Amino acid sequence: VEAEAESRREEVNFAMAAVVAGSEQGVVESVLADGSRVWQESGEDELEGGRLCRWTVVRGQSADQSVEWEEKYWETSDQWGYRELGAEKSGRDSTGGIWREQWMESLDQDSKSGISRVERTASKWGSKADGAKWQEEWAEEYYSDGRVDKSAYKWAVRADGEIPEEGHANVWHEKWGEKWDGKGRAIKYTDRWAERFADGTRGHQKWGEKWSQDFGEQGDRIGNRNGEAWQQNEGEMPYSRKWGEEHHADYVRKFGGSTTGDGWDVNAAKDTWYEKYAHYGWDEAVRQSNELLNVPLRRRDGGGLRKRGVTISLPEMPERAATDDRAGRGGLRAIDATVSDDE
Repeated sequence: VEAEAESRREEVNFAMAAVVAGSEQGVVESVLADGSRVWQESGEDELEGGRLCRWTVVRGQSADQSVEWEEKYWETSDQWGYRELGAEKSGRDSTGGIWREQWMESLDQDSKSGISRVERTASKWGSKADGAKWQEEWAEEYYSDGRVDKSAYKWAVRADGEIPEEGHANVWHEKWGEKWDGKGRAIKYTDRWAERFADGTRGHQKWGEKWSQDFGEQGDRIGNRNGEAWQQNEGEMPYSRKWGEEHHADYVRKFGGSTTGDGWDVNAAKDTWYEKYAHYGWDEAVRQSNELLNVPLRRRDGGGLRKRGVTISLPEMPERAATDDRAGRGGLRAIDATVSDDE
């Protein structure tokens, strides 16, 4: 999402340099080669907590006036180390289509614990005049003590009156998440469900499946997995099949049953493996946030910006156990984030 926004920003900046039609009250108006008109405005806003937001808004309209769009880019910082980058896009067309996108990335540090965090969020939403809609939301948090929290949610609705193909739905949803505590505990989950409306040839239908796992809270290789598949058809008895696994280091108990009457409960010798630590964590998140780390801080006297270019030392992550398959990569080192305190 960030790469897409940066590409679009470069495209607009290049086009803005083409033909400047005029300037009024700080708003620069341009006419692009294809006849589209673009207006650009920049400014600064004082936010709560001593933060300063520097922003640029670009608005555009196609030559035939069938499409209108707006893009906003900003960077925010304070004098204590908070940094933020973000962008928003929105637009509409003459057919009734509407869309909106947003992404944001930030770096801050807890004043009490000293733990730093990189947060990334993104969302997309769109709709059409025929009733079709869709949305996606993503969130990621990476902490300097090894914690990682990631989640996503997607849903979509077909156009009003549209009859889906066999096996498809009018409405569907999907959620998933992953969480690591940095000490060996890992939680993951997925939940999907869908709905098909009655269409004259069949009744209302709903179905879904979900599963979750939680390992490491009670000790190494100890945890559980659970899941369920279900279906509800109009005029029929609801169906559900549930299953579970209890892992005890060198053996696992498997159990479950369904509404049709079948069931099982057995123990089996089995070594348990799970991903104790996120394969993409704090170290990787910081190293891929160069643009964010270069957002200038405010001066400590409350005026202007501090220059870019000196080092901040970020906390080290605790040593991982020797059994961790990533231990050979080494622990987290202090990172040169090139943030200057020079005046």
